Amino acid sequence: MVLMAETRERIVATHANLKRASDDMGLTEVSYGDLLKVRGAISEPASQHLRAV
Repeated sequence: MVLMAETRERIVATHANLKRASDDMGLTEVSYGDLLKVRGAISEPASQHLRAV
């Protein structure tokens, strides 16, 4: 349990440092899902009942 807590603490600290660095560089927020979207796929879904929102 202690190892998991220490690892989580390091991950949170790393995330905070990366966030601060990206803010300092002026990078905009990007969702992971935004990187996987294919142009036109949202405007022309193949099947309405399987569309992700």
